[in-house]
Amino acid sequence: MASGVPDACAFCDIVAGRTPATIVASDALTVAFLDLRQFHPGHVLVVPRAHLADVREADEATAAAIIASVARMARAVSAVFPHDGLSVWHSIGPAADQEVPHLHFHVHPRRLGDGLLRVYPSAPAHPDRGTLDEWGAKLRQVLAAVVLFVSMWAAPAAAQRFEAGVQAVAASMPAFDGSDFGAGGRLAWHTDDVLSFEGELNLFPGEYPDNGLAFSRRRVEGLFGLTAGLRFGTLRPFAKFRAGFLDVEEAPRPIACILIFPPPLSCALAAGRTLPAFDLGGGVQVDVTPRTFVRVEAGDRMLKYPGPAIDGSGVRRDEPFYGHGLRFSAGAGVRF
Repeated sequence: MASGVPDACAFCDIVAGRTPATIVASDALTVAFLDLRQFHPGHVLVVPRAHLADVREADEATAAAIIASVARMARAVSAVFPHDGLSVWHSIGPAADQEVPHLHFHVHPRRLGDGLLRVYPSAPAHPDRGTLDEWGAKLRQVLAAVVLFVSMWAAPAAAQRFEAGVQAVAASMPAFDGSDFGAGGRLAWHTDDVLSFEGELNLFPGEYPDNGLAFSRRRVEGLFGLTAGLRFGTLRPFAKFRAGFLDVEEAPRPIACILIFPPPLSCALAAGRTLPAFDLGGGVQVDVTPRTFVRVEAGDRMLKYPGPAIDGSGVRRDEPFYGHGLRFSAGAGVRF
């Protein structure tokens, strides 16, 4: 459960890009950056994007993402900076010297005898086994209650890897003049920090072409595939490959076609046809808040036209053939 965001939080400002920081890694839930204080070179902080006071407020997905990021940072710090070991720690509250009330883990190189951290200022007590077992029983009772509570909302928490969005689309139908304009929706499932599987449906409601004899009253596009891209702060550039269809509905009114074989492509489509479609390109997604984003993309939409036909350039095509056209979309969405 997220804490109420205070009026001023140094780490929220870094996550939002309002305060400069040397960010070394980020994903959908976490950000890692170099601490301004470097007792030994390589001191890194790992924080969640959401404002959480400490680890007790982290849900299962955020906690897992933080520990995964801490492990990656530990390996990276070990590889880059000289050390005789590492300290990884998280402090809660003033008694533990928590300075910023935003959950954070330290990854810090250590040198022998550096005196950086003392675990016990004096010799600790050694309770007997009965006392330890009593404490253990109390902890197990609390943990059982926590597991029951988490099981009630774990499924919605896991759904945070999903996205939904809306977009406006402009596309050309290769072999014909003019552009086609439509709108639709998109669903995406992010399997990890790099790959996402997605599908979208778009409706192009106008007659096409709108500057001549229309052979289609409207078109429905469906595209399904994957994107791949690394996140850099609030930016995620990506490449995409999707396959699907463009359903070309019949002409809004009867059209006259010359009696030749093969027929013009517009006549072959006028009765209605579903065309295989492929979309190859890329784009960029920009986080506006931790749960909202805007996205723009462009690519080559390939449509497989029926043959035999005479294409828009007057060339006879005896076999089905592909046409290439630019496709552009812009939209916004939410994570849930």
